[in-house]
Amino acid sequence: MIAGAPVTAIRLPETLTGYVGVIMFGGPMSANDEDAWLRREIDWIGVPLKENTPFLGICLGAQMLARHLGHRVRPHPHGQSRLLPDPSDGTRASHLRLPEESSNWETAAPDH
Repeated sequence: MIAGAPVTAIRLPETLTGYVGVIMFGGPMSANDEDAWLRREIDWIGVPLKENTPFLGICLGAQMLARHLGHRVRPHPHGQSRLLPDPSDGTRASHLRLPEESSNWETAAPDH
């Protein structure tokens, strides 16, 4: 967190009935931080996954999704990594059908 920045608590919905999808954006923190609010949001990702609601994680959101799915997130040894869809990796997200050109550049990446 940025020193002095206020943390605003919001209640995450218990169900996504009436929502068309979830977009979880980034921030300066890491999915490895131990802040209670971050742990709650990582756990909450199970709601859209369980309800088959579309979920897009961007930057930190992608890290949080990886953590929720059981992957470790760690700094990339060269500072960047490119996350590509891999339908054969056996994770709970392996059923996603994304175009091959779909990718996301990150400075931290899931460790499979």
